[in-house]
Amino acid sequence: MNSERDATPFAVQVVYDQDEVLGARWWQEGVRAFGAASAASGSSGTVDESRRTALKLLVALGGGALVLGGAFSKCSSDSTTVRSTSLAWQRQHGLAANANGATFEWPDAIATDVGGSRLDTSKLQNLADELAPRDRAYVPAFVPTLLQAVTASGNGDLLRGLKCIRSASMMAAFARGEAMRTLFESQPGTEQVALVVDLPGPDSVAFAAAMQPAATAVFTFDNWPHPRGVVPAHLTLAALLYHRPQFRAERASKVRPPQFVLDRNRSLPYRDEPDRFDNRYLPKLPRASFLKQQGITRVLYVAPEGAPEVEPDDCNETFLDYREAGLDVRLTGLSDFRSDTTPNATAEPRPRYFWGGSPLHHGWFWIQHGLMNQRSGLGAVAPTQRMFGTDYRVQKRSVPSSDLARRGVSEFRSERPSSGGSRGRTGFFGGYGG
Repeated sequence: MNSERDATPFAVQVVYDQDEVLGARWWQEGVRAFGAASAASGSSGTVDESRRTALKLLVALGGGALVLGGAFSKCSSDSTTVRSTSLAWQRQHGLAANANGATFEWPDAIATDVGGSRLDTSKLQNLADELAPRDRAYVPAFVPTLLQAVTASGNGDLLRGLKCIRSASMMAAFARGEAMRTLFESQPGTEQVALVVDLPGPDSVAFAAAMQPAATAVFTFDNWPHPRGVVPAHLTLAALLYHRPQFRAERASKVRPPQFVLDRNRSLPYRDEPDRFDNRYLPKLPRASFLKQQGITRVLYVAPEGAPEVEPDDCNETFLDYREAGLDVRLTGLSDFRSDTTPNATAEPRPRYFWGGSPLHHGWFWIQHGLMNQRSGLGAVAPTQRMFGTDYRVQKRSVPSSDLARRGVSEFRSERPSSGGSRGRTGFFGGYGG
């Protein structure tokens, strides 16, 4: 590569915002194909319905990953820009390909993991197996992609600097996860509840660790770190290494609810900045039929502080499917788990968190979320303030398909000999189908 290309390794050739223009040919051909298939099967799907069906398939099959090739004439130059899935590019060219000297940064690094052991990067070959769900029923929903980065080609820079991290926000998320765990441990019937933990990656990991052993952790981190990445996936990996002993500990034999652990940073804003690597992705959550097979009757979505009282766009279709299948979808937020401020709480060695900020309100959580009624919840007192998610209901809404379809698709300068003809379009799909 020459110096000009090194300065802008992820060169943007053209930017479109409208669905009708963005990738017009491949996208509209796909929509028409879905529409034709629906007509052939006797259904009466509209173009909008076909678009939603296409997006849903992309989510189910691996996050809308696409490789797009342009047309080249015989007089084309000896280099071009290839638009490829970021993960596919990393697998082919190395985890830190085109980093151009950028390195990983490790804020909040700590010398040991939660058990006091120092990190040995030579013993991470089986990390994905170690952190797979202990309940075998949920192994099909496990996404090991991020954990496989430690054995990826060209991962030297990552391994040389790899750290455990423990941040203030992780500690706060852990304390709130402990409060949630007491709710699950004290209430019968919680094995029918599936948690969807959607916090920034390190905080999601800390929350999930605090839920041990009351819930089965099912990680869904579907990207690799990159020094110029939009998503700081290396920090999520570092948090996993810090809490690794808690996820590896022996589990109780009783049936436990699943917690599907997401990284809210998967959808960080990105506007085709040429010096950044788009390692965003779409979440992979199991289908309603899969959850119902495991005896799940309700889904509880956990949102970070400051989030709107609605699921993100990339979860809307999935949650609509849950609702239509008869699963009760509820919303709660970290902001409602607050430290106890009653006078007798001052003797505690560290703050204890409760839903509603008090042990008096804590048990009301299950009344609000429909697992028990006021008669069975005797002793619980309703909070005086409005709680997060009180009026939440899954609603069908318009989702910007252009952004969803583009996630994790980066453009790279690539050398190629001059030749005639054209390159075809190819769709790459991966992941489990639920």
